[in-house]
Amino acid sequence: MSGLSLYAHKIVGDQILTMGRWMSLHIADPTDFGSSANEVPTAGTNYSRFDVQGLMSPFDLSSGRSTLLGVINIGPPPAGVDWGLIVFAGFWDAQDGGNMIMSGPLQTAQDIFAGKQFRLLPGQFTIGKTP
Repeated sequence: MSGLSLYAHKIVGDQILTMGRWMSLHIADPTDFGSSANEVPTAGTNYSRFDVQGLMSPFDLSSGRSTLLGVINIGPPPAGVDWGLIVFAGFWDAQDGGNMIMSGPLQTAQDIFAGKQFRLLPGQFTIGKTP
């Protein structure tokens, strides 16, 4: 079975970052189908997808991966209710609804209780070619 070269991963990945700029948070793998069934709900939770435009690095030619360069804070306000254990993030082409472009697991899951804010620091999230 053949696969994409690292150069192709970079070209495709960089294009994907321009399409899928809205980060979603999930309590389970959204799967390759791009399911929003396990996404944190928006009604009464103080959650909405986060615009990551300019916060992810270009895809690296040697690894085929993109890394978080900036800080992501979802909130304030903090969570209005318990969101659950956040284990995956997705990238979507719309702030609400739309199509999931890609997804990946968080390096460290975060349990978000009411009154807590979701936060990722630079380097705490990468996405792209599986090592």
